[in-house]
Amino acid sequence: ELARRYPANQTAVAGKNAIRLLVDLLITPEEEEAAKAASASALWSLAAAHAENQKLIAKEGGLEPLCELIGVGNFDTQREAAGALAAIALDNPANVETVAIMLIGLLKSKDLETCAKAALAISRLARSHTSNQVSIANAGGIKTLVSMVSIETQAETPHLLRSGSVSEEASVAETPQSLRQEKSLPAEVVAHNKDINVRVNLQKEAASALWSMAYFNQENQKAIASEGGVPSLIALLSYQRTEVHRDAAGALW
Repeated sequence: ELARRYPANQTAVAGKNAIRLLVDLLITPEEEEAAKAASASALWSLAAAHAENQKLIAKEGGLEPLCELIGVGNFDTQREAAGALAAIALDNPANVETVAIMLIGLLKSKDLETCAKAALAISRLARSHTSNQVSIANAGGIKTLVSMVSIETQAETPHLLRSGSVSEEASVAETPQSLRQEKSLPAEVVAHNKDINVRVNLQKEAASALWSMAYFNQENQKAIASEGGVPSLIALLSYQRTEVHRDAAGALW
């Protein structure tokens, strides 16, 4: 907290080798996640509008573990890591290019939950500065995000249910009552519903990221349309799962 919005303390803390120690916390496997989240938060404060600290964090190897933290951390940890990355990249072309490439790599993960976390981080990074929008687009982010929005969910494609081991009738809508009854459901139905939730959340975060990428950026607006993003976003508006509606509408705004 000492460095938050206090340039003199940002410089003083960095001068005491704190950045190296904070990065070490991020890369130590035995360290608790709460400590890693606090480390990311500290790096966020140290990097905010401080060009020298931004360079030093990158030099000390802080970018990669912050990106990795987005893929494995809980929501609070992810928020701190994403904030730190945005601060480190601000007005620093070399850092933003590196961060963009790393996040696009996470976005292409085979684990859809990791993809969703990466999309959320991209959304925050893109919204923070126009140069970040450009770097993410140059790294292939728009094409990948559009493909995530377009990903099929079994909730919206009943023919997939009929062709699989779980019947359409067995698929239970995600209501509070059905969640309370989850323990009584067959394991395959629980797994099926969980898969739907993961896919829908990915679509939500990808739509949000496209919204941020398109925000007052005409080139990205054109690119999203060119990649087929418009019909995919419009399709989300008719989903039964209402959590995707706001971000899809925002991206189309």
